[in-house]
Amino acid sequence: MIIHGGKGSSNALKEIYLGDLWIYNFVKRNWTEIEYLPKVIKSFHQGCIYGNKMLIFGGKSSDKIH
Repeated sequence: MIIHGGKGSSNALKEIYLGDLWIYNFVKRNWTEIEYLPKVIKSFHQGCIYGNKMLIFGGKSSDKIH
């Protein structure tokens, strides 16, 4: 399972848009963070895996809707 980005809040209740990428291994029952460039910071987006690439489409960042 792959989780990318999202939206959270800080202690000051300010919205924070995330750009981290995590993979969950169901056999080992652990999470691994994957470093990638360029960072894509957004939420409410769609993504799919094709071969060894991930395509991210649409979504919302702190300053605009994509």
